[in-house]
Amino acid sequence: MAKQNASQNGAFDVEAIISSQRKNLEALTQANQYAVEGVQKVLHRQFEIAGQTLDDFSTMVHDLFKPNGSPESWMAKQAEFSKKTIENGLENVRELTETVAQANTAAFNIIGKRMTETLDEVRGYGKQHPDAD
Repeated sequence: MAKQNASQNGAFDVEAIISSQRKNLEALTQANQYAVEGVQKVLHRQFEIAGQTLDDFSTMVHDLFKPNGSPESWMAKQAEFSKKTIENGLENVRELTETVAQANTAAFNIIGKRMTETLDEVRGYGKQHPDAD
């Protein structure tokens, strides 16, 4: 009964509270969507990287067992392969890190924006009801 009277007297704007909570859920859903999309991008790219790595390794093994060429030539090819592998690995890590950072930034921006809106709603409520404690 006390809740009804408080609501009728304007102490609580139930509609505003429900609307605010709905907006909170929408923001969380959208942030979660960005996070899931980021994970999907990372997983997809990791599969691509694994496929490329297997192809590169297969080429290296194939070249390793070729009878032509001197030991010096073979060593030079291996050094070049190692250099290429390290450079590709570093680039892949950078790319994956950037993808995760973008997804996290998008999700955090949504949550931060909603938090600001919530604080504005609370301030607005305080201005509409200056006598509410």
